[in-house]
Amino acid sequence: MTDRSDLRLQIGEISSGGFSPNLKKNIAMGYVEKAYGKVGTELKVVVRGKVNDAVVTKMPFVTANYYKG
Repeated sequence: MTDRSDLRLQIGEISSGGFSPNLKKNIAMGYVEKAYGKVGTELKVVVRGKVNDAVVTKMPFVTANYYKG
């Protein structure tokens, strides 16, 4: 992961990711430096050499809609 203003500055790392059928977009989890961890912070991620936009989001990404009893 990189700062939006400087793609050379690495500020974190993706730990896992994939496509979300519920959200119909790619999602990922990762670690960023504390200064960039605030919800809503816009970042850039490089996946297989391609630069993509990312936003720090509170988990879970999707609200669970199951019966809890």
